[in-house]
Amino acid sequence: MINSYPLGNIHPCFWGWVIGTGSPIGVLAELITATMNNQSWGGNQASIYLERQVLRWLKVIMGFPNDDTCSGALVSGTSV
Repeated sequence: MINSYPLGNIHPCFWGWVIGTGSPIGVLAELITATMNNQSWGGNQASIYLERQVLRWLKVIMGFPNDDTCSGALVSGTSV
């Protein structure tokens, strides 16, 4: 069964390349982000601290070392 579908894209149960549509709350978040234009100002922004804290929580949950040896980024895409 696995060898019949080596790439996975012709099997009726393969959903790996189906990209979800946007949600109303996502549209609102993108609108607010575009309105703020947060890339035009330098300094300490709350979103940076929020992202760092969420990544620290994820490191603890996933069992990674909670120091500077591992890092990450929260992105709005489905692949990096």
